[in-house]
Amino acid sequence: MARLDLTGLTALVTGASAGIGVCFAKELQARGIGKLILVARREDRLVALASELTVPTEIMSCDLGDPEQIQALYERFPDVDVLVNNAGFGKAGSHDSLLPSSLPMLDLNCRAVLQLCDLYLPRMLEQGRGGILNVGSTAGMLPLPSMALYAATKAFVNSFSDALRSEVKSRGVHVSCLAPGPVATEFFEVASEGAGDPPAFVMASPKAVARAAVRGLERNTAIVTPGLHIRLGMSVATTAPSWLVRLFTGLYGKAMLSFAGK
Repeated sequence: MARLDLTGLTALVTGASAGIGVCFAKELQARGIGKLILVARREDRLVALASELTVPTEIMSCDLGDPEQIQALYERFPDVDVLVNNAGFGKAGSHDSLLPSSLPMLDLNCRAVLQLCDLYLPRMLEQGRGGILNVGSTAGMLPLPSMALYAATKAFVNSFSDALRSEVKSRGVHVSCLAPGPVATEFFEVASEGAGDPPAFVMASPKAVARAAVRGLERNTAIVTPGLHIRLGMSVATTAPSWLVRLFTGLYGKAMLSFAGK
């Protein structure tokens, strides 16, 4: 399949107010994107980011957990060539302790991704050109006690993206899934409710992760997992005996609960 040329195209990036989302916007600009549409809840951060960019940029404050707001987003910006589904969040803790946030996490991490793909994919297929970059996670490759629902939502994103890619690759549309390990963003502060971040040496740079993801989308790479050590670790983890995987993830779960102070 031909490489996706981003030059002059219009890209929509969700979760663009921080972390990898900010880096996605800057990386797309560096690769010649013609127009950016930045979406997040925190409008002030979107305004600040837009002021740093030189490419034509529009912003919209939007809660993607609300299907009606997603529909309003689509109606305002129907002409999108590249969709970057980056918005999402996780919480650390036993599932019963997180029940009030279960459905909102499912809505944002899964349903919003699906709804946005459903809205924007038909135009891409009609034109025979476009790209969808969904942000999954290595967390979606394993069951993770203490982050059970988050891992399950990312398993959905990983699987849906890979299957969708196979369905549309002969029709000119690229679909890639970014499945990173730990990244130095606000994610862990939110997930642990301010308990802090894991050690810096295990964290990837969001700039490097965004660069790898956009390059993967251009090449129509199915799953992009930046970092050789992460790829090797996941290769071992996903091929190990199930009892060993459960032992490892159980220990990881206890470590996460301790890290989150729970």
